Amino acid sequence: MESNDAEALITTDLSGQLWNACAWNCKTGTPIATFKNGVTASNGIALLGSDYLLCAAYNKPLIYAYSLSGKRQHQATNLIAGGCVCALAVSLDGTLVAGGIGENIHVWQVSTGKQLRVLSHHYQSISCLKFTEDGGYLISGGQDRIVHVWDLYSVFSGSSHDAVEPLFTSTEHTLPVTSLHVGHGGCRARLFSVSQDQTCKVMDLATGNMVASIRFEDPLHAVVADHQEARLFVGATSGNIFMAELFQEPVELDRHIAKDQEKVFRGHEGKVTALAVSKDDTMLASGSTDHTARLWDVFSLQCLRNFTHQGTVSNLMFTSLSVFAPDRRAEIALQPFQRHLNDDDASNGVAVYLNGGGCQDGGSREEEDEERLWGYMSAPAAASDGQMNQRLVNLVYQSLLKQ
Repeated sequence: MESNDAEALITTDLSGQLWNACAWNCKTGTPIATFKNGVTASNGIALLGSDYLLCAAYNKPLIYAYSLSGKRQHQATNLIAGGCVCALAVSLDGTLVAGGIGENIHVWQVSTGKQLRVLSHHYQSISCLKFTEDGGYLISGGQDRIVHVWDLYSVFSGSSHDAVEPLFTSTEHTLPVTSLHVGHGGCRARLFSVSQDQTCKVMDLATGNMVASIRFEDPLHAVVADHQEARLFVGATSGNIFMAELFQEPVELDRHIAKDQEKVFRGHEGKVTALAVSKDDTMLASGSTDHTARLWDVFSLQCLRNFTHQGTVSNLMFTSLSVFAPDRRAEIALQPFQRHLNDDDASNGVAVYLNGGGCQDGGSREEEDEERLWGYMSAPAAASDGQMNQRLVNLVYQSLLKQ
């Protein structure tokens, strides 16, 4: 019997010959579930709660939603998007899905399927998207070398057709941004971005300031940090995976990591395309253009397992083995996604219930709750309060965005 803490590794490759996605038992190395039909784009997978695996179709205007529970377990529902989705992200509470379509970011509400906003501030294709863990910020990186931080409080406060400016914008990179990682702390987290310009930039989301720059000797394509944010891992074109100790003395704001340093994971024969860290920070997973995904021991730098694929590994992520239990019941009711903006909110915003369950236009709220929530949001420190709990965030959104 597997422990409740046992983890599975989900991978996708660009061949689509055997399956679109596969879940592997990290302990035994055997497949435990396969998800067939289609091919998933890079930076294009996300878990919707523990009920669905979302995969952005490669070169098709679709998002495959694979059920992880119930009678339709491992079967796909096709969600039609307004174009080919080149990056995908889901808020941690499962209320919002964001997809990059060309240079625009489309945001859908899961409980209704409504397309709430289209964010337009990149001038080339979106390459990666991430939500902060509290759902307060959405971060986008693009082929235009720019990283934008979007404050969802501001994004949803007006009409869906109002122009929205990013809260912060970083133009530190000189070549396309290839991957993002957001640490813990919500709106006060650290943001790590890597680029083909061979650098990793670290931003403080509380202030928008760049707090560190780490230079490598290869173009970079993947980044992840452990849960303590003590170790940073970056995947390079050469196939090397570099590990940087973030608290190593002396702490330098501008560091250089050489190829010949000791802490390098070597074994891939092609570009590293994806990275993920296990929940206990002891294992690192990597995918590559050499048609393999590898599982590494973080402390010894040794390869523990090699998962062979038929094509370039485009995505990978860890999740709990319990997600694939056959007797689970789905908690999220997934609705078809609208391809166009919801126009019901002509002037007063759109009624959004991020806590799930549905959407009521013009629903009433208790006056004392509304006053308490508005008071919280108008407090001087509230705009950057990364410790705001998720329940309060959901209530604020509901109060703010109702008609």
